Amino acid sequence: SFRLGSMPSQNKLDLWPIPQRIRPLASEPPGEVGGFRLDDTASAQPRHAANRLAAELGPRGLLADHDRSERPCPRVDLSIDPDRLGRPESYHLRLERDRLRIVGHDPAGLHHGISTFLQLLPRSGTARIPNVEIEDWPSLPERGVMLDVSRDKVPRMSTLLALIDRFSDWKI
Repeated sequence: SFRLGSMPSQNKLDLWPIPQRIRPLASEPPGEVGGFRLDDTASAQPRHAANRLAAELGPRGLLADHDRSERPCPRVDLSIDPDRLGRPESYHLRLERDRLRIVGHDPAGLHHGISTFLQLLPRSGTARIPNVEIEDWPSLPERGVMLDVSRDKVPRMSTLLALIDRFSDWKI
């Protein structure tokens, strides 16, 4: 289980890369939450993002069955709105006791917002997740990684695919 509550200082959130803007929200007393409730989404891109989020929350026991849970289950709203966010790959994340809202400028922005949210979750055990509002966008339009295999053995395809997933989660 986990608790929503007050936010630690910005440098203790353990987010990578550090978002452009982090704002703590006025918090209610922290309380246990039963998990996150994913509602059906109308369009394909948020539905794809919701499937990714469900795949991450399920194994952690954080996907709510809101009909059976006695604890609050924050509703998850995922959307894409290029008019609201001016920069490519940007996102706005707002997490409160009863709602998680992630708006991306484009599908990449929505992906980055989900990646940031997943970094806020506890790895295991009971932890406190902050009531927070985050806005972020890439500092550089082009980002990349060089994998130098000339000095070492060539990685297996499974290793390369795992690296791609990790770099994607790190918004590279």
